[in-house]
Amino acid sequence: MTHQARLLGAAIASSAIGLATVAAAAPAEAAFPGHNGKLVYLVTHAGPGGGGRNEIFVSRRNGTHPVQLTHKRQNDQPRWSPNGHRLLYTHKSAKGPLQIWIMGAHGHHKTRLPGQGRTDNLEAAWAPDGHRIVFTQFSPPSNPFNVDLVVYSLDTHVLTPLHVGQGFDRIPSAPAWSPDGEHIAFAAVNKNAPNINGTAELYVVQPDGQGLSQITHSTHFAEGHPNWSPDGRRLVYERIGGKSPGKYCEQLDTINADGTNRRRLHAGCYNGWPAWSPNGRKIIAYRSGPVQPGLWRMSPNGSHQHFITLGYDVDQQPTR
Repeated sequence: MTHQARLLGAAIASSAIGLATVAAAAPAEAAFPGHNGKLVYLVTHAGPGGGGRNEIFVSRRNGTHPVQLTHKRQNDQPRWSPNGHRLLYTHKSAKGPLQIWIMGAHGHHKTRLPGQGRTDNLEAAWAPDGHRIVFTQFSPPSNPFNVDLVVYSLDTHVLTPLHVGQGFDRIPSAPAWSPDGEHIAFAAVNKNAPNINGTAELYVVQPDGQGLSQITHSTHFAEGHPNWSPDGRRLVYERIGGKSPGKYCEQLDTINADGTNRRRLHAGCYNGWPAWSPNGRKIIAYRSGPVQPGLWRMSPNGSHQHFITLGYDVDQQPTR
């Protein structure tokens, strides 16, 4: 599956229509400030018939000493808490919907967050206060394309919708909370756009749902996987597409939070799932194509690339 298919599939995934697979999700998050700690990432274990099961691993920051934290069903989208002590992730049980779970840094005390109902919930991202999260919520089967972002209190288990979804015109996904707590960035697909697969753009909104602003406006590209820099000034993200088949590329760009000063990283094509390091000096991304597939570390401009380990959808632990 291409990055574009994952991006678009994530925004319209719903188990009610048989499209919800966590592997199709387009996660995003912030790199909270700190020293660079351990890596958390996904590895897919191949299954019969070409299927697979995603499991969560942690390793040292150089990719050595990997430890598997999950061993059951489907597990995806691991995200370090701002203090680096806990992990959010998405889990699919045998018969239930996709739900948000939490566990300790070593894989202990796995707990499903209460109050989520029976809807599909995925793509969770921490608030910098560590007491709230934001995630993508899909509506019940009666209206499977009513998708919204919701803020969830870890203290009260109350869900607060942001009302940023607009049916096929704006299907939100991949929320990322800024390190200062003032904004949430997200990707959104417009399935009614004239392109064959619709378009995907980036937006920012305040945590109370006010101040919605579109920060990318692309005709031939789909944007996704936004990730805040630790200082909150920039976003790194995927930019997928091209003006012609021969110019198609899965590139990484950075952009200011207000949509200005977009820059392409010198990382070539076949890049996805970017994440900033907590100290802001590196970006880690999944690379494929002509190189060894897996996690690669690079400078913020895309230069000085080094292979780390097999895996994808990485997040780096902030330590103090």
